[in-house]
Amino acid sequence: MILDPGVQESDALLQMLISQQAEGRVFEIFVLDANRDGIQQIAEILDQTRHLDALHVLSHGTSQGLQLGSTWLTNETISDHSASI
Repeated sequence: MILDPGVQESDALLQMLISQQAEGRVFEIFVLDANRDGIQQIAEILDQTRHLDALHVLSHGTSQGLQLGSTWLTNETISDHSASI
């Protein structure tokens, strides 16, 4: 699970996810640094993580795109990140 800190009430959401882990659900939680390129951060996480069944990203979005860390991923910027994606 990757959580962007720009999500409304991200602290409460993080606490809920941590409580689900305590109940025995098995998943890792990564919180993006709001001051760094989120796509690069996700690439780094994936480089260090093995045997994934799924990847869930909770982020802030609009009809134009979504925010990942300090990066807004839109139709116009997606090609700039194609190597990382």
